[in-house]
Amino acid sequence: MKPKFSIEHFEEIDSTSSYLARKVLAKPDLPAWHICSADFQSAGRGQRGNRWESGSGENLTFSIFLRPDFINVNRQFLLVELFALAVKEFLEGYGIDARIKWPNDIYVGNRKICGMLFENSISDSRFSTSIVGIGLNLNQVEFSSNAVNPTSVAIETGSCVNREEAFTNLVDSCFRRYTDLATGITTPQATEADYLASMYRIGEFHSFQRLVPGTEPLNVTYKKDALNNSNGIFSAKVCGVTAEGLLELEKADGSIETFGFKEVKFLI
Repeated sequence: MKPKFSIEHFEEIDSTSSYLARKVLAKPDLPAWHICSADFQSAGRGQRGNRWESGSGENLTFSIFLRPDFINVNRQFLLVELFALAVKEFLEGYGIDARIKWPNDIYVGNRKICGMLFENSISDSRFSTSIVGIGLNLNQVEFSSNAVNPTSVAIETGSCVNREEAFTNLVDSCFRRYTDLATGITTPQATEADYLASMYRIGEFHSFQRLVPGTEPLNVTYKKDALNNSNGIFSAKVCGVTAEGLLELEKADGSIETFGFKEVKFLI
């Protein structure tokens, strides 16, 4: 299927995802695969209420408007899986062995190279619309002191990358994964299996921390575990993800516990 993209590019904008949300309110019939990209976001958003740091003109920051009505709402994590796999595939083109840190961060070793944000609306038990925001570190090599373990394509490969070419390749990879699932070329089961095989720390015992979300995105406390450890730290290995997108962790005694977003933290 030939891609039908409509792309708006800005030198600076508050947030590409916020822009698309405003645009679809003003134009409810906005076609799928309308894309907003920017050299710089003054209010770029990440998970848990974080801001996404990105040097102006150095990285890829864009959002895609979709109408994924072929996905049932109880399988909506498929959208996360297929976009995470698309980014991983894109990075492999630069010889970078990336892994997917649940639910939708992309890591190289223990360093984050890409984050994504999904904003979905639902109608009659199916997807109505989705805005997928992607921030990928491309050519940035210096980050602020409070940035969390970042890396970039330039850092990993030792050379800068053409942004326009990289943007085209990444969007094409996203479109191909999305269309293959929409048209039945690939199956939900195959997508889920690919995601599982690509997960960060799959099958390895590491430390995790239980979280209890507060009223603000970053206001969390640490929940006591079975041994009454007040910091909630425990050892487990990633063993799977449910169809709903819950993380499955297996502890040393063989028991498996599931966690939703903001309920557990990887300790790196």
